[in-house]
Amino acid sequence: MIIVTALLGVVLSALVVIKRKKDRELNMIEKKLLETDFQNKELASKKLQTEIVFKTKQLTTHALNMMQKNQILTGIRERLNTL
Repeated sequence: MIIVTALLGVVLSALVVIKRKKDRELNMIEKKLLETDFQNKELASKKLQTEIVFKTKQLTTHALNMMQKNQILTGIRERLNTL
């Protein structure tokens, strides 16, 4: 009876150790997953910021071109009015 109880104690202790090890491994995996998710979100954010800068530059260039065209058209209109 004592041997069975001791054996049962050893088995239960081994199961507890195995469960703790698996819990630690699961926690490590979850931590790595969260870190990877965070890095992916940071990369996506940087990509969006880069796109915003690019689109802002495009918009500025387009606005300057429109201003130049308007100035040219105004000059042509003034010349035509003097004729």
